[in-house]
Amino acid sequence: MDRFWLGQCTPTNRLKYPRHRDIHILPQHIVKIKPQTGGGSSASEDEDDAELTRLARGYENELLALKLVRAYTSVPVPRVIHEGDGFVVFERLQGQCGERLDIWNLVSPENKELIKLQVRGWIEQMARRILNSSGQIRSLVPSGELLHTMFAEQNPGPFASTVLFLNAYNGVSGMPQLHKIKTRSHAVFSHMDLSLANVIIHPDLHKAIGLVNWEQACFFPEGGRSVHKSYRHGKGWESLFDSLDFPVLETTSRWDDNLFSDED
Repeated sequence: MDRFWLGQCTPTNRLKYPRHRDIHILPQHIVKIKPQTGGGSSASEDEDDAELTRLARGYENELLALKLVRAYTSVPVPRVIHEGDGFVVFERLQGQCGERLDIWNLVSPENKELIKLQVRGWIEQMARRILNSSGQIRSLVPSGELLHTMFAEQNPGPFASTVLFLNAYNGVSGMPQLHKIKTRSHAVFSHMDLSLANVIIHPDLHKAIGLVNWEQACFFPEGGRSVHKSYRHGKGWESLFDSLDFPVLETTSRWDDNLFSDED
């Protein structure tokens, strides 16, 4: 079975960007090949190796995130079709990437609001159903480090609390949105990259049909609002989090401790 899937992966169906990712787009499936580190012998190779290590952990993190999302929410995500030796085959959601070919600009104003309401509902589900009684800010891989590119070169953690996270980033320039996080904010489960590139829209452009690319998912304050607002988005999408409230959550965690184990 591995040979069959890998045989479908060719240079012509490989994504050209990002450079370090080996992702192949098939008609009904997406094949993601786990990045391999090589032990660089120069400064530039060491930097590449560090990025490959982060991406390899993101590969593992995505599988763990999808398990949680499927177990506790109704958020539509791709099914895992096959886990091979160093690669995973995902279902390809049959719709339009929100950022592709100016798709978002073709969506009517009414449907844009409906799509935002949908995604807001998914954000709220993840925040309220996949809870985190410890209050840690962390990813799902055993090391717990944050895998979002914003934190990779600073301090990826993990952090025992929101206060410790904010202390670690106190005075760090270029991240003004982080400094707006309230110290009492509880770390809730978050996709962490809700750009339109990761929102799949129905071919008729009237609704969203799923969220993809969960490599950077983690437990983070306010559902990742501060990260979302740190980037530019399609018109209207920057306000995705504006009407959302993230209270201090005290319910017992629903995560499965086995997901953080090195054991299979």
